[in-house]
Amino acid sequence: MDNIKRSITDTIITRLNHEQVVALTGARQTGKTTLCEMQLPERLDLSFTYISFDDPDERLRFQRSAVQILESITTPLGSA
Repeated sequence: MDNIKRSITDTIITRLNHEQVVALTGARQTGKTTLCEMQLPERLDLSFTYISFDDPDERLRFQRSAVQILESITTPLGSA
């Protein structure tokens, strides 16, 4: 599958150089997850941990022990 180059990618990368957190919001099925999971890490040449809160089991796991989970992560974190 070919990824569509998003015009917002450069803006996000610029912001990430100055901010610790960047929130990406938008309508469903517009490519937010693909951008965060595939395109940004590739452009930034970094590994990361991605957590999807779309998964009910993952949400439940975080509700039970969010601090412990976050403290154990050593790479940049992405979530949806």
